[in-house]
Amino acid sequence: MRWIVRLIGALVAVVVVAVAALFLLPSERIARLAAEQFTAATGRALEIGGEVRPTLWPTLGVRTGPVVLANADWSQNGPMLTADSLSIGVRVMPLLSGAVEIEEVSAVGANVLLERRADGSGNWELLPPGEAAAAADTIPQDTGAGGALPPIVLDRGLLENASLRFIDHGAGSEIALTALNLEVALPAGGEARATGTGRFNGADLSIDAAIGNLSAFLGGGVQSVRLAAGLAGAEVRFDGRAGLQPVAVEGDSSVTVAALGPLMQALGQAAPALPGGLDRNIAASGRVTYTGQTGGLFLRGGAVTLGGNRMAVDLDLATAGRMKLTANLSGGALDLSAFTAGSGGSGGTGGGTTASGWSRAPIEVSGLDALDAEVTLSLTTLDLGLLKMGPIEAKVTLDRARMVADIARAGAYGGTISGQAVVNGRNGLSLGGDISARGVALQPLLTDFADIDRLVGNADLRVKYLMAGNSLDALMRSMSGEAQASIGQGELLGLDLGGMIRNLDVGYRGEGAKTVFNAITASATIAGGVASNTDLNFDAPLLRATGSGTVDIGNQSVSYRIVPVALTGGNGITVPVIVEGPWSDVSVRPDLEAILNQNLAAEREAIEQQVRSQAEEALRRELGVDTSTTGGDVEQAVRDRVDQQADELRNQVGQQLLEGLGGLLGGGN
Repeated sequence: MRWIVRLIGALVAVVVVAVAALFLLPSERIARLAAEQFTAATGRALEIGGEVRPTLWPTLGVRTGPVVLANADWSQNGPMLTADSLSIGVRVMPLLSGAVEIEEVSAVGANVLLERRADGSGNWELLPPGEAAAAADTIPQDTGAGGALPPIVLDRGLLENASLRFIDHGAGSEIALTALNLEVALPAGGEARATGTGRFNGADLSIDAAIGNLSAFLGGGVQSVRLAAGLAGAEVRFDGRAGLQPVAVEGDSSVTVAALGPLMQALGQAAPALPGGLDRNIAASGRVTYTGQTGGLFLRGGAVTLGGNRMAVDLDLATAGRMKLTANLSGGALDLSAFTAGSGGSGGTGGGTTASGWSRAPIEVSGLDALDAEVTLSLTTLDLGLLKMGPIEAKVTLDRARMVADIARAGAYGGTISGQAVVNGRNGLSLGGDISARGVALQPLLTDFADIDRLVGNADLRVKYLMAGNSLDALMRSMSGEAQASIGQGELLGLDLGGMIRNLDVGYRGEGAKTVFNAITASATIAGGVASNTDLNFDAPLLRATGSGTVDIGNQSVSYRIVPVALTGGNGITVPVIVEGPWSDVSVRPDLEAILNQNLAAEREAIEQQVRSQAEEALRRELGVDTSTTGGDVEQAVRDRVDQQADELRNQVGQQLLEGLGGLLGGGN
């Protein structure tokens, strides 16, 4: 801020020269002497055009025509300052005692160009480098502990239709302030105040600021500060105290943003893509402390509103190096369902689905890399679109675009959920997790997630999953992992298995069309967005059932076969059922082909038994075969009969040979 003091001193020297020469020199000569005096004081050429008119009453001062102040020699962007006219008035008596009390400064059509080089030096450094060290001895030194500069008094400073352009060559950025009308007052012994309006990078700007003691503030002291500034529909308010050496701020503050897009455009930044109105009606307030020396921003007793969501906030933001946020958030309902709803949610069902499937709208996660974070979350309810939870106690950590949510306890659908979920935005988007649930009501859960409302009951669930993609559709089609489910007593709506079996009517529906069960257990593996199951066990009062099939999560369809067995009189009657089709219109029907095959198998068995009986009777009759001793084995009975006849034949031939041999021997005797 020393350049401000030196600039004001140089302007006062111009006034003194002009007034001293009032009765001695013509106006052109006065202008040249004033310009030379300014150049000697600042090291920067000043051109004063037109007529220079000194004034004695009501104030001692000078009025000029067009004014041009040269830029630094390294700049190639034209003059540092131009103005259509300049008027300065000072009080005489304070000036004689060494105090600068400027009664009025007025500039019309002023255009100011400020530039900063890559090495950090600025064109507002008005002395040549060789003279800067010597000039430092004549400029009051900052004490860093509140040492004040000589008092600067200005009853009224006025800028009319002015402009300010700032170019940062190191950062490659540029800002422009136009149509500026600013009034400044620096009264003796009172607070300094500035009010004005203008346009900042094309957006409306307003400012109303006050500082307790400007000289003490510029000298490094801590002073009271009040600020109300508006830009592009956003407003910032501060009421507290601040200092410059080192930079420090403490006080009550508030920020309101009607819409994030226009504000970020005015600041020359890209607005983050926040869906579902989360980029509008943003507000934050609380007690703010900033210490530039240690690079820390602290908020206590804060309140944040984002798209209708309101939370209490305490946070610490480390700004030295890579930014890191440490925060405690607590509040009522937090609705983030817009992040998974996508742009096509108006025509779809729960969980971001549409009539043609999951939303294909791109999911933007580049904002995850803005900073690191460690956030403790305590909420009454949390709506993520695919999942509703509450109350919830969780901790979220964010490390270079990878976010991990550790859920210690979360109420959900009448039960509790715990586990870990990961959102990784380091290379595209990937999701993963290991989530367990106990006592969760399945009907509302499946309705929200997949628009399925046929399964009623409380379940214990565990799901391990991994998916990758930049849209909800791509995520669901890439899902892999495993799942287990155990369901207690409940109902399967739209399917009356017991009625089908009791009435032996495959088309039976019955009143209510439901099946009451005692328990269901199942597990599944997930690959390529398809969940496969082979071990369903279904236990109901009058039947048992097994099942297998697939649930195509990516295509939102199911293909499943249930095989129920009625428990009646110790004999099992089976009526297989097929469940298939899109989630929006699932078809439940008997497996007629399987039932027909069962009947054909029974008839075939009866025919085979009849043929077998007829064959056995023919064998007994024609061959004298008895199957009673072989357990009904016809082939064995035939072999036994053949062996018996062979033995009888051998015995008969042997007897005849013996008789013949005996006769022969007897005859020889």
